[in-house]
Amino acid sequence: MWIRLFAQLFKLWLVRILTPKEEPKSDLPVITNEDVYTEIKETPPVEVKEDIKTIIEPVATKLNIIQKLLPPNQYVQDSKFKVQQIYLHHSAGGSAESTINYWLSNNTRVSTHFIIDRDGTIYQCIPLEKAWGYHLYVASPGNKIDRKYKKLSSQYDAQSVGIEICSYGYVNFVDGKFVNYVGKLIHHDRIVKLDKPCKEYYYWEDYTQEQVNSLKSLLLSLLEEYPILKQGLKEDYSKLDEIDIDALDMKPGIYSHQNVRQDKFDVFPSPRLIEMLNSLKPTLNVVV
Repeated sequence: MWIRLFAQLFKLWLVRILTPKEEPKSDLPVITNEDVYTEIKETPPVEVKEDIKTIIEPVATKLNIIQKLLPPNQYVQDSKFKVQQIYLHHSAGGSAESTINYWLSNNTRVSTHFIIDRDGTIYQCIPLEKAWGYHLYVASPGNKIDRKYKKLSSQYDAQSVGIEICSYGYVNFVDGKFVNYVGKLIHHDRIVKLDKPCKEYYYWEDYTQEQVNSLKSLLLSLLEEYPILKQGLKEDYSKLDEIDIDALDMKPGIYSHQNVRQDKFDVFPSPRLIEMLNSLKPTLNVVV
């Protein structure tokens, strides 16, 4: 009798142990990438105290750049900062103002030196003198590259200038309309269809001609300011959406975020952007 009772108790205990427990429900909302992008787009302005804003004087520039320097705690101040590379991004958001406001609202020090609005206006957010932001995150878990590069993650940020272009990026064609990743309608005049897909997408919100023109002026200015960058100018920039070993080896030049991040979408190979980048080397008559 005792043996039978013990066996039944043991069986009940065993069933209880082996039965999967239901995960406790959380009241916290599930945050997705789309939520983050929506936050970037809709973040309200954040007031910055003037005494903080003017600790570092605006950097003198030949171009008509609007200085909107972030507070010093929003980027890395580094006396050893030496420009070796330039990386191009797009914001996946609405306007330069909304992106800057998002940077102001967090303490991650994730930002770029410049951002170019859709009308071509250039804003400077980080001084070029002894300062940089975390804008690449080469060590991302989704970035399927050799670990030897991921170990150097912050070094890529610490030797590069980041330039952001305002654009939502890829769009879907739904019921005869172009819709971005947060469901916002994008006018067909702003859409470009690629000959071959980038990250499986054919349709993208193109960078405006005003943005491309301003970017060219900014790049030419930076190339004159930092001549070492001219060493890496390419004749063909059609592979903006592919991993570039020259970029990962930290060779001087102009690169796309996708050149070091297999899991990113910026910048995409826009024909007008590629045409402009291909013109830089002949314009400067660089012979390497």
